[in-house]
Amino acid sequence: MSASRRRVWLVRLLKLDLAVLLLLVAWVLSQAVPSSEAVRLRNALVLDGTVSAAGAEWSPQQAPSDFRFEQHKPSEFFQRLTDRPEFKLEGSWVRAQALGRSLQVKLEDKGAIMKGLEESYTRIVERGEGYCGDFADVFTAMAYASGIATRQWSFSFDGYGGNGHIFNEVWDDKANKWRALDIFNNYVFLDPESGEALSALEFRASLRGERPMARIAQFNPAARVGFVIPEKAVAYYRKGMDQWYLWWGNHVFTTDANPAVDMLGRISRHAGQLAAIAEGVQPRMRIVETPASSAEIARMLELKERLLLMGKLAAGLLIVALAIGIALKLHPSKGGRAFHGR
Repeated sequence: MSASRRRVWLVRLLKLDLAVLLLLVAWVLSQAVPSSEAVRLRNALVLDGTVSAAGAEWSPQQAPSDFRFEQHKPSEFFQRLTDRPEFKLEGSWVRAQALGRSLQVKLEDKGAIMKGLEESYTRIVERGEGYCGDFADVFTAMAYASGIATRQWSFSFDGYGGNGHIFNEVWDDKANKWRALDIFNNYVFLDPESGEALSALEFRASLRGERPMARIAQFNPAARVGFVIPEKAVAYYRKGMDQWYLWWGNHVFTTDANPAVDMLGRISRHAGQLAAIAEGVQPRMRIVETPASSAEIARMLELKERLLLMGKLAAGLLIVALAIGIALKLHPSKGGRAFHGR
C-alpha cells in the first residue's frame, strides 16, 4: 500500500474512532439528565458494596480500617472559625450543637450552592443559601476543625439517585455513642421515653418499627423546621427508610484541597465530583441493605459495570486516536515534512 493510500485509511480510521468515542460520551451525558440522574451515575461509580446496620455500629476508635477519616489539616479559615470562644465548650455533643446552630442564622431555603467549603459556609450564613449537602459538608468541616468525629448518612427516594437527603451524625465523647443531627431540616431525633438524642441507626430502627417511634424534635427553636406539619416530617423520613447509605469517609478537606477538584469544580459541581472520583478523593458509599432494597442495589451494581465498561472503551479509543495521530505526524502528506528533532 502506498504512503498516500495508507494515510487516507489512517484518517478514516481516526474519524471512525472519534465518532465512536463521541457516541460513548453522548450516551453517558444522556444518562445524566436530569441532575438527579447525574447523582445516580456518581453513586454507582462510588458504590462500595453494602453494610449491615449492626456492621455500622462501630465507634471512631473501632472504625473499619478502610473508613477514610480526615487526615488533612483544617484550613486556616475553619480553624479560626471554630476557635471562637462560643465554640470552646466541654463535650463533643455540646460543641456540635453550638456549631450546628451557628449555621442556622439565616436558614432561608434559597437553593443549592455546590461550591468549595469556604464559599459554601459564607453563602449559608450570609445569604441563607444552601441545601442539605452543603450543610452536611460544611458542618463536617467545622466539626473536624473542632476535634469532633462525624459521619454522613444519606437516604434516597428513587433508587439511590439524587432525590433524597443527607445529614450528619456526631460522636458524643461523653456518652460514647453516635447522635444524629439534621441541621438543614433543623431536627434531632429523640427517644420517646428518655428524651435522649438517638443515633442515625436508632432513628432508622424506629422508622422501621424495630423500636418505639422516635420523636422528631426541633433542634433550634430560633430556626425554621423542614416541615411545619409534624406528620409530614414523619412521612418524609419513612419514605426513604429502605434506601439508607453511609458515606465511607469524612475527608472533606482532602477533597476540597485537591487541585483537579478545585479547578473542575469551578466549572460545575458534577465536573468536580468526577475529578474527585478520578483522583480517588470522593468518599465511597456503603448501602444498608434490606429485602426491599435488594433489587435497587442490583440495578446500581449493573449500572456501575456499564459505566466502568464505557470508561475502559473510552480509554481504549483515546489510545487508538493518539496512536493514529502519532502515525500521521510521522508520515505527513506530500508537501509536508516530519519532525525528526535537531
